Amino acid sequence: MSYNRRNLLERIIDIQNIYKKHSKNFDGGCTDKHIFENIIKPIYRISRSCFYEYMRTPAEKELKQLEEESKNQLQLF
Repeated sequence: MSYNRRNLLERIIDIQNIYKKHSKNFDGGCTDKHIFENIIKPIYRISRSCFYEYMRTPAEKELKQLEEESKNQLQLF
């Protein structure tokens, strides 16, 4: 579980980059099952359904939007 939304989005981006590196849809040539079971699961300890949820999350877009919102937020001090 991530501490806040920003950490979660950064974690999702990391997992998506690993997937892009090893996927047969890109340059690597491995199946989704192989990538999840041998690369993602031992490191991040997430379920398969969570993995697929992360794959369909537009994390880079959401992170950029979150950073823009934090810039516009009023400061107390």
